[in-house]
Amino acid sequence: MSIKSISLTDKIISQKEVKDFLQKADLNQRGSLIGLFDKKKIIGAGSLYTNSFHPYRDYINIHIDKDYRNKGLRSRLLKALKEKSEKKRFQVMCSSGKEELIQFLLKEGFVLARRSYSFDLKKEAQNIFLSKETSTEFKNMQIKPFINLNSKEKEEFQKIFYFNYADTHKSINPLNKDICIKEFSNEILADCDKEMSSCLISNNEVSAYVIVYMENLPEIGYLGGKIIEEIETYLNYFQVIINNLLNAYEQIYFEIDDTDYYAFPLMTALQINCKESYNTYILD
Repeated sequence: MSIKSISLTDKIISQKEVKDFLQKADLNQRGSLIGLFDKKKIIGAGSLYTNSFHPYRDYINIHIDKDYRNKGLRSRLLKALKEKSEKKRFQVMCSSGKEELIQFLLKEGFVLARRSYSFDLKKEAQNIFLSKETSTEFKNMQIKPFINLNSKEKEEFQKIFYFNYADTHKSINPLNKDICIKEFSNEILADCDKEMSSCLISNNEVSAYVIVYMENLPEIGYLGGKIIEEIETYLNYFQVIINNLLNAYEQIYFEIDDTDYYAFPLMTALQINCKESYNTYILD
């Protein structure tokens, strides 16, 4: 078997067989692409690309046709992609169900850096973990939708959100140091629902936030707070928002990383046990 490695140009990618293979493999086509061919048949491909928000690692995708696996072709592709990289620091994301790929990554020296969990809640999940709702402290706080925040509160919220996002990503692939708070906020918050998203106001200052995106059903995209020691209060605020959403909708969606020290405790509080996750592996 003679397998050739070829850099995939736009002309090659436009060929139907190659185009179909890349789509089926779900490979990102923004950066460098390398294909493996058995004569004229494409049997594997890998991509190397950079995320402008997190530019300090090269992202790698690799896919080998099932009939050509266990022949060393993944290692061959990985080596070729590494040689194209200037950063020499890498990141791979995949489902926890891809056990064969994960074992390959671990063998190649990658380490698990993050697990991301996606789940949904239905109406029957209401009122399952509220613990401090009757406290004077919590009742004296105010929940304000984004559309009602004044300029001072908007600025406070954006600073807290920017810090939390940067802090929870710094050990994996840091936020681009050239992205300022304003640019970051404009990008991440552009499509959020300004009526459903809100801040918790305590002593006339922003204390916590929940950012909601809306398509057919609401999705809680980000949540966090100002002081980790206040997590119990924040959990109650998060639960109030969840209950309000479940009063209006049959179902809401979440995506939570285990590196997020504000969001991840919510999974425990909600008694969520996800068997599968979307994992991030890194190599230095």
